[in-house]
Amino acid sequence: MKSRWLSAAFLAVALALGACGDTEETMEPVQVSDPGIRESQEGDVKSLIIDCDEEGRCPTGYYCDAQWLCRRGGASASGTVSASPTDVWINTNATSIGSTQICWQVYQATVGEVWVSVDGQPELLFTQAQSGCEFAWWIQVGHHYDFRLYANTTHSQLLSTVTVTGYGYQGLR
Repeated sequence: MKSRWLSAAFLAVALALGACGDTEETMEPVQVSDPGIRESQEGDVKSLIIDCDEEGRCPTGYYCDAQWLCRRGGASASGTVSASPTDVWINTNATSIGSTQICWQVYQATVGEVWVSVDGQPELLFTQAQSGCEFAWWIQVGHHYDFRLYANTTHSQLLSTVTVTGYGYQGLR
């Protein structure tokens, strides 16, 4: 009876150790400009930490997270773009243009591109970075501006859109 119990216990321990493998975690070698690779150790587990490069890029198969660390996986990119204000009121007695501030942020992507379409015309690149704010100082009365945020530089994964409209009024100069 004891020998069967001991045999079962040894078998269970052997299976558990075989399933876990080595306690040292390894990553495949990767090439990154100025990689910033360092070693982290918690308890008896060692792993490599890869920093995003100065432009927020990571090796293929990795993405740059909010802490500028390269993470493995195909995490789905997300992001937001906003305008302040979305309704731009322009005193036509004083000027013919107004402005709005466009702000954007992307997650699980190395860069975001904001493109603009005026009155449904083809898009033009407005700005690009992982996050930021820029002024669109050329808003005109009677026009609609669609600002579209895309993940990375492929102009294929639309993340968010905001529409800005120029309105005119006659006021004091």
